[in-house]
Amino acid sequence: MKARLFLITLVAMFGMALHSTSHADEIRGLAGKCLDVEQNRSNDGAKVQIWDCNSTQAQNWTYIPQTGEIRGPAGKCLDVEGANSADGTRVQLYQCNGSSAQRWAYVRGTFRGLAGKCLDVAGADSGNGTRVQLWECNNSEAQRWAMSASYATDIRGIAGKCLDVEGNQTADGTKVQVWDCNGTAAQKWTFLRQTGEIRGPSGKCLDVDGGSDRDGTRVQLFQCNGTGAQRWSHVNGTIRGLSGKCLDVDGANTRNGTRVQLWSCNGSNAQSWFIQR
Repeated sequence: MKARLFLITLVAMFGMALHSTSHADEIRGLAGKCLDVEQNRSNDGAKVQIWDCNSTQAQNWTYIPQTGEIRGPAGKCLDVEGANSADGTRVQLYQCNGSSAQRWAYVRGTFRGLAGKCLDVAGADSGNGTRVQLWECNNSEAQRWAMSASYATDIRGIAGKCLDVEGNQTADGTKVQVWDCNGTAAQKWTFLRQTGEIRGPSGKCLDVDGGSDRDGTRVQLFQCNGTGAQRWSHVNGTIRGLSGKCLDVDGANTRNGTRVQLWSCNGSNAQSWFIQR
């Protein structure tokens, strides 16, 4: 995928405005059909199938390289039923739980899951509603997928510096800071439009310490927990969290290692963020 620098002003979920990112992140397979959740259901066990691409939420997926999760409606995960690696086991939507049944690797145009087996369209049938399943990889068209889902990406702020996790550590409470961009995993983030999470190393979340909306509260890395302290939106080039306050570089300081914090939005360069992808 070509790298492009553009303002992260997403429309679809957060009332923002950049047309090139307003569409659903589709995953296309056999005959150009899209990976789809039947009738946009979000219950555990909902059928996953292929269907004519239609840009609905039922076809909106986000791939998280750090964890291998593929998230769909309601932020739930693409899951192998019963964690069974037998050929023909159906693939479904299910509450994310961190298990191996929900870890996928994108390898040469295939999605590989349990026992290295492939995400497969049953019977290589291209009809709408054909379910997807786990099957021994066989290099067939039924197992080929092209995705526009979100990848890990840089988030750039003041003076072009990158949002960075100190020392690429993964412990809860690890400091988040700005640093010269260097392409390391410490600077790779994935924004989940369905949940508002911004995930970094080990799939952990950008988090406001203690869930406090006080100006100056530090922003850290923390285990994802679905709270308001980890929900972010992109509005006019800012990243907004608790009480609509902005992700801010402390003191507008451009020095490597300057921490990021929550602060009342003020239109300054310390609160402007771009995404590199």
